[in-house]
Amino acid sequence: MSDPHTADELQVKRMIPRLLRMIAEVEGGVPRAALRRRLNSREKHLFDAALNALLAADAVLLGPAAQGGTRYICKSAGVALTADEEPLITDTERETR
Repeated sequence: MSDPHTADELQVKRMIPRLLRMIAEVEGGVPRAALRRRLNSREKHLFDAALNALLAADAVLLGPAAQGGTRYICKSAGVALTADEEPLITDTERETR
């Protein structure tokens, strides 16, 4: 029987490029809830692990969503936070995680 943790790690690795494409598709970033709704039910328990991997790889930025909550912004899409928006996680905080 295979190890469930290894299977989850493999699923997370497969999810990362797909999540990055979903985030990059929307100019200005995607709210967390909207991104999570696009996943199928078998992937939702891996959502946080995949997003943490993207944040650790510095592939996405966190910003505030219009209705409150978190918005994920793809760095490679050339989208930046506006001058009045503060990132939710600073570079120093990311280094300590």
